Amino acid sequence: AVKRGVEQLRTMAEASGGTAYFPLSLEELEEIYALIADELNSQYAISYYPDNQSFAGTWRELRVLVPAHPEYVVQVRPGYYGVARQSR
Repeated sequence: AVKRGVEQLRTMAEASGGTAYFPLSLEELEEIYALIADELNSQYAISYYPDNQSFAGTWRELRVLVPAHPEYVVQVRPGYYGVARQSR
């Protein structure tokens, strides 16, 4: 049950563009909190309007690239389903 729960948390974190942490002791929490704080301090919000205006519920892959800095790591969810706003 624990293994299944860990995998479910990892899956949810990945689907939302996040990270799952699994500390084994209280001493690890300080380092994890620092990692989370660093991540929160470097977040940006990017939005766009897709050229594909067909909202048939199909999967749309997301990729965010920084051509001027290919060494940058962009953490983003893998995609989304294109559905009309009134269908949500």
